[in-house]
Amino acid sequence: MGIYALSLGTIYAGIIIAFIGALHWGAVVRDDAPKSQQTWRLIWSVLPALAVVPVLMLSPFLRLPFLIIGLLICWAVDFYAYRNAIWPKWFMQLRHGLTSVAVLSLITLYSA
Repeated sequence: MGIYALSLGTIYAGIIIAFIGALHWGAVVRDDAPKSQQTWRLIWSVLPALAVVPVLMLSPFLRLPFLIIGLLICWAVDFYAYRNAIWPKWFMQLRHGLTSVAVLSLITLYSA
């Protein structure tokens, strides 16, 4: 796999991680989140974007493990939100599939 594919794949994964955090911001803004959950969700909503910026400054090959871990942490936070009746079942079903594909894609880039 060429360096361009590796670079583009890791940049795209970083964008996805930032977007996943922003979903929590959107839910709070829409007032879908219970009041007791709003503070941690607003804080969480910006953390993935802030965390991914220094990761994307690394060389493309070094980014991969951090991005894989980042996707899994984002999935774990969403699963916690789902278990606390914040996300609907269909959303977590979608997240399971999309996270699996994203992680497997990054593993494929890592092994190529």
